[in-house]
Amino acid sequence: MKTALLSIGSNKGKRLDNIRRSVQLLIRLKSIKVESISSIYRSDPVDDADQPFFYNIAVSLKTRLSPHELFQYMVHIEKVIGKEKEREKGPRRIDLDVLFYDDVVLKDDILTIPHPSIEKRLFVLKPLMEIAPFTKHPVLRKSVRDLYFNMKTDKQVKYRMPFPCLTKRK
Repeated sequence: MKTALLSIGSNKGKRLDNIRRSVQLLIRLKSIKVESISSIYRSDPVDDADQPFFYNIAVSLKTRLSPHELFQYMVHIEKVIGKEKEREKGPRRIDLDVLFYDDVVLKDDILTIPHPSIEKRLFVLKPLMEIAPFTKHPVLRKSVRDLYFNMKTDKQVKYRMPFPCLTKRK
């Protein structure tokens, strides 16, 4: 099984419900085993500041799916939750990205791994720091921790809260 790290964010509709539902859909697939989920972070929008704040998490999982199969399942989750883009980089109900897939480096018309903007996104690095600080970026050859502590940004990741438990209590 391969390890994948994902980023999930929402800034439209019931943001926390959108994220929780995305994780539930990941957990349901038999070829995916969710290993860890970061806390939920509130962050400012980056490329288009004229929109509501985001909630973001990072997820670590083990999977038998190929990178493209995992990506297609994430697109399916986005459709189920109702992703619609009003404008490029604008508000969205849900956004799922493959950040890392083991140490795979891949770039084609459909998918780029590692995600091309990891080192520029505090809203990605801060949740990743919580669950995978020593994961090495296979192109930059730096750990998530190094990328985080060397990042320069004026954007804010304002607070965090624990991710709600998804298992049923007896």
